[in-house]
Amino acid sequence: MKESIYIHATKKAWHFTWEHKTLWFFGAFAAFLGQFGIMEFLGKVGIQKGNSGYYLGTFGSVLSQVGNFVANAGNSYDSKIILFFLLTLILCIFSIFIFVSVVSQGLLLYAESQEIKNKKINIVKSWHVGTANFWRLFFLNFFKKIIIAIMAITVSLSAYGVLLSPSIPNSIFLTLVFILFGLFGLILSFLFFYSAGYLVIEKESLSLSIQKAWQMFVGHPVVSFEIGLLILIFNMFFGVIVALGFILLVLPAVLIWFAVVLAGGTQIAISATFVASVIMFTMYILVAGASFTVFTTYIWTYTFVEMHGKGIKSVLVNFFRRLRGKK
Repeated sequence: MKESIYIHATKKAWHFTWEHKTLWFFGAFAAFLGQFGIMEFLGKVGIQKGNSGYYLGTFGSVLSQVGNFVANAGNSYDSKIILFFLLTLILCIFSIFIFVSVVSQGLLLYAESQEIKNKKINIVKSWHVGTANFWRLFFLNFFKKIIIAIMAITVSLSAYGVLLSPSIPNSIFLTLVFILFGLFGLILSFLFFYSAGYLVIEKESLSLSIQKAWQMFVGHPVVSFEIGLLILIFNMFFGVIVALGFILLVLPAVLIWFAVVLAGGTQIAISATFVASVIMFTMYILVAGASFTVFTTYIWTYTFVEMHGKGIKSVLVNFFRRLRGKK
């Protein structure tokens, strides 16, 4: 029996990720841009839906505190200089971080596509390809973030309205809104990745990439959702791994911290134990997130290359055809 393309892609992604640990560095930066929208929308909606009342209630106070800080800092000339320097420094660091993250996203796409095409990976060339596509990938990410934010805020406001006027019809309406926007968010993630693939791998323009991305989705709608489901399942496994890491790294440190406190340890020992546990867990999250980004990006890239080339047949459609006795 022929191996499923998704199983084949998963095996290749696993071997590639393990053999090319150098790419984990770039995966760590690319991870901050999200997994091409797959979990980003669901995560944002889940957070805002659960805390909509709190966020809406505190947003004004946060803006007020920021305004007071700026106003108070601007009372003297020296304060203005220090504030300007700090804001400029933060802006520069943020800009560099965004640049490296976007370039890393393009680098992973190109490097993995080269391996899939049985070509030798060149990190330097892949970096240059990423930099050459920076602005197009940046605007692609920017528009995706804006659309996802609008959808998340809409669901959040709907949830807040249900909290103010709880009723069965309102709850049903909220559920329908969440499902509808969830499907739209998934489709958006497909279009985003296909567009990025056409930009970086096929070297198309931004407008043409979006058009071809839509054509690819229309030509492979069921396959796209199958890939999305596969990535969602891997995200669940990743969540379990992160939880296990928390149990193995943080909880023992917390117990040691309590033991030191009960034993009357010094403040330095108590603080050092806490800081060490936080650093260990943070490093664990960075490494796990970086490798996972390389892994999932490879699956997306592999399926994109296959769909763009000879196409992919839906596993689900083939399954139902076999049930009906069709070949």
